[in-house]
Amino acid sequence: MFRGTMLVFVLLVGCAAQGQTPEGPAFDAASIKPAGDPGGIGRAPSVVRLRVGPGSVTLQYFSLMECIRWAYNVNAQQISGPAWLNSQRFDIIAKAASRSTEAQLRAMMQHLLAERFKMKLHRDSKEFNVLTLTIAKGGTKCKPSEGDGEMGFGSKGQGAIAVSHATSAQLAAALADILGQPVVDKTGLQGHYDCSMDMRSYVPESGTEPDVIGLITAVLREQMGLGVSSRKTPLPVYVIEHIEKMPTAN
Repeated sequence: MFRGTMLVFVLLVGCAAQGQTPEGPAFDAASIKPAGDPGGIGRAPSVVRLRVGPGSVTLQYFSLMECIRWAYNVNAQQISGPAWLNSQRFDIIAKAASRSTEAQLRAMMQHLLAERFKMKLHRDSKEFNVLTLTIAKGGTKCKPSEGDGEMGFGSKGQGAIAVSHATSAQLAAALADILGQPVVDKTGLQGHYDCSMDMRSYVPESGTEPDVIGLITAVLREQMGLGVSSRKTPLPVYVIEHIEKMPTAN
C-alpha cells in the first residue's frame, strides 16, 4: 500500500456534468501517446511526472484515471469508472495558445479527454471523510519559490518526494493522492513554495505495513510545519458513462 501510494502525484477544479465534448477552452496543440517502458520512473530518482506551466501541461506515465483526476481536481474515490482506467497509461504534452491559469488548463484537459477518448460522465455527490491541511504551531517550514517556474512533483527515491513551485492547494492535492482521501487546503498560504518529504526514517524496520496517515501527519508537522485534521463533508463524484481505451490520432 505504502509503495503504491508513493507513485501517485496528483492533483486539480470540479465542474458541471459532461455528456459530450464540453464547450469552453481547448488546447492549441496536444500529443497523446501510450506510455512505454516505465523503467525511467523506477530508476531515475529525480524524474518529474507532472509539469504545469503558464500555458502547458506535461503528464508523464499517467494512468487514464490520474489524467481524469487532474482534469477534475478530485481524489480517486471521487471517480467511478472501469477498473482498466488504472492500467492504461499515457504521456501527454498539451499546449495552450496563450498564458493560462491552472483552472483554465484543467478545463482544457477535460475538453481533451472528452474529444480524444470520447469520455462522457455525469456528476453526483457523496459524503467523505476529508482531511484539512493547516499551518502547524510554529509556522510553515516550506520555502517560497524563487522567480517564475513550472510546478512539478517528482520522486527523490522510495519514500521521498520533492515539490517545486507549487501552491498550497497543489500540495494538498498531492497529499490527497498519497493518503488516498480528499485533502482540503486551509493554510491561507499565498504564492508558490518548494518543499520535500522524506518518509524513509519513519517507516518501521520490521517490514510491517505502516500507518500511512499517521506517518504523513508526523512528516508534515516535523518537516513542513503543517497540520492535518479530519472532518466529514459532501464532495462531487464523477460517474463515467463511456470512455475509449485508446485516444483518436494526434
